[in-house]
Amino acid sequence: MKRLPTYGRFISGICVFLLLHLNVSTLQAQKPVSVLGVVYDKESGHAISNADVLLMPLRVGAVTDSMGVFLIDNLKPGKYLISVTHIGYSDYRIEIVLKDNVDEAITVFLVPEIKELDEVEIIDIDLYPDIFKQVPYVKTVLLDEQFKETSISDVGEYLRSVPNVSGIRKSGSTVDPVVRGFKYSQLNVQVDHGMKIEGGCPNRMDPAVAHIELEDLRAIEILKGPYAFRYGPTIGGVINMITLKPSTYSAFEAHADVNLGYSSNPAGWRQHLAVYGGNRRINFRISGNNITQGNYQAGNGETMKSEARKYNIKGQLGLNITNEHRLLLSANRSYGRNILFPALPMDERTDDTYLYSIDYSGRNLSDYFEFLNVKLYRSDVTHIMDNKNRSFSDTVVAVSTINAVNSGGRAEAGLKIGRSELSAGFDYEHIAKDGDRVKSVILQPTLSVFTEQIWSNALISNLGSFVEYRASVLWLDFIAAFRVDLNNANSDDRIIEKMGQLFFFNDDNKSNYTNFSFSAGLDGQLDEVFSLGLMLGRGVRSPDMIERFITLLPVGYDKYDYLGNPALLPEKNFEVDLTLRMKEHSFGSLELNGFYSKVTNYITGKIIPPAQQKPLSLGVIGVKQFYNADKAWFRGLELSYHSPKNFNPKVNFTAAYTKGTISSATRHIFNENNEVVGTEVITNDALSEIPPFEARLSVLYKFLDSRLTPGASIRMVAAQNYVSAAFYEPVTPGFLVAGLTLSYEHNEMLKVTGGVANIFNSLYYEHLNRRIIGSRADFYEPGRNFFVNIIITL
Repeated sequence: MKRLPTYGRFISGICVFLLLHLNVSTLQAQKPVSVLGVVYDKESGHAISNADVLLMPLRVGAVTDSMGVFLIDNLKPGKYLISVTHIGYSDYRIEIVLKDNVDEAITVFLVPEIKELDEVEIIDIDLYPDIFKQVPYVKTVLLDEQFKETSISDVGEYLRSVPNVSGIRKSGSTVDPVVRGFKYSQLNVQVDHGMKIEGGCPNRMDPAVAHIELEDLRAIEILKGPYAFRYGPTIGGVINMITLKPSTYSAFEAHADVNLGYSSNPAGWRQHLAVYGGNRRINFRISGNNITQGNYQAGNGETMKSEARKYNIKGQLGLNITNEHRLLLSANRSYGRNILFPALPMDERTDDTYLYSIDYSGRNLSDYFEFLNVKLYRSDVTHIMDNKNRSFSDTVVAVSTINAVNSGGRAEAGLKIGRSELSAGFDYEHIAKDGDRVKSVILQPTLSVFTEQIWSNALISNLGSFVEYRASVLWLDFIAAFRVDLNNANSDDRIIEKMGQLFFFNDDNKSNYTNFSFSAGLDGQLDEVFSLGLMLGRGVRSPDMIERFITLLPVGYDKYDYLGNPALLPEKNFEVDLTLRMKEHSFGSLELNGFYSKVTNYITGKIIPPAQQKPLSLGVIGVKQFYNADKAWFRGLELSYHSPKNFNPKVNFTAAYTKGTISSATRHIFNENNEVVGTEVITNDALSEIPPFEARLSVLYKFLDSRLTPGASIRMVAAQNYVSAAFYEPVTPGFLVAGLTLSYEHNEMLKVTGGVANIFNSLYYEHLNRRIIGSRADFYEPGRNFFVNIIITL
């Protein structure tokens, strides 16, 4: 029989899937022989349930039951290849020959494996059950082995290593992540699948990633696109920071981790200490971090202000009520002190953050009731910033104090019936924000101090419910998700008085929206090597605090005061992702993704005439108010390759490109004296703050039984010439940087890593870096940097 081409087999698989779920009767083949088997863990001897068994080339399969047993019948005599796979184990393959009227019985022993995903490894599946689930869309998981070995201390800066993930740098210690051109609240950034953190600064000195330290993380999960609605509303993707958790021990044990790191540029130290242990019923983890850094030198020797001091302490207590029911209590107290932000009008003087959470998890509650997760959380941020290090502080000293509280929770239940999974639940988020800016006018003693509102008891609440369904038939996986959100916002009257006169007033601050989001996709195994994933989604997100309620502050990319708009409509993203994956034992793994996104009601700023509203801040050229533009488009490609896990040297290559366009935008026209003389509308303008094309290559080679590992990396970034005319966005030159690393593992208790970043001392800056405030100077990245890390495990 002539074999169908690849695309024909993929379409036929879709038809099989639909027919089976519609209960359409099909013709049954004869049943001359069958294969009966049982799958065990080779080390423990325990039966393995939910292992996938695939019979090639027929593409018929089965899943092992709770006793590890599987049965495949309706088979004709002949030669077959059986493939057995399960998360956390090495793949198993065996050839069998079936004879007439003879049933075959086999026993399979799977070997536990250090699981590799995007060049990062191992994780406890019991503590992190969802992290290795395959999905049709692009999903990247970074694990903590690499966190300990890098010179980077900031989560946002580390995320730049992921294809099509960049960041906006405003200081030396904090980078605000951007995924495929989506940023700020277009992304759903959270902790441990549910906790949200609302920063205090209107200029996003302290995005959510700034409140979590790399050393406290077990993994970072990046889910691209408007698809993963289990974790909240999103249009651009989900960044989930998964923290380290206490483990369970059969008898009492106590352990300690010590990580010491030093870097030369910026000169600074980071220290991490964790003590953890427990027994079968009670376990604990206590950790602390301390990070200090000074100013760094760019490639040309120029000093970039980047001083920072951050430290925190975290405690966790785990209670195993039974083997299936677990309660986890967590508290985290973090501090930021004297962190310089040369690209913003102010510096962070103090940041005091409290994070609390209570988590309940139930597993294997019945034959069909797979899990129940419940989370309650509260994040409380008190943020103080001032302009005392700015040149204009000799005339006006401004001190802003903001309090931001985000509290809420989520509950989710999961059912498993055969090869189908259904999870459903709800989540709630309540954001409260208040704060003022106190100005001291030094040269006007009769009007020495006055107060301006930044937030005026602003509130946003979001109640959402969601459902996600997964199913597998033969070699085809299906996923669908639906979400509905009830979003409400309000603020007290927004009032600004200047020099004793009313400067701004708005009492219409309420808005209420009902948002519907949904997604669906297929992931099909085309043959033994290739698979294809197709994902469609519609994500909706309501405007955030800044977009609704900010009152005349320069919070955008350009030099304008921005005014919030409570009447803004939610943004809607319609996106399609197509992902081709190749995985072959001797070749490695290759993933190629293309995506196209159309965002309607895109939120951006438009110019307000000076007669309607004048600016309030020093150095700005006018006022923009947030509004809903017609639409914007994003499209791009992503490529990643990883050599086989047992291949030496280890080679990794990634490349990514995104292009963003907006249907129309308005800009000011200036004369030779830099005075505004008019406006113009630009059609199909480039979106601002879209990263250029970039590619990375890294090579590692293992010596001395993998104890000694030198490595080299190179990163090439193209010039960004497609820039926003409406925002007067400058063109950015391309650059190339390289680095060397060396890792030595003395034994299980001691490991030393080090290296040099930007070995050629290149002078460069990222396209998304903000410029130095009050000038047109570029905010350069660090020059050559030597670093070393000592990792001790007791």
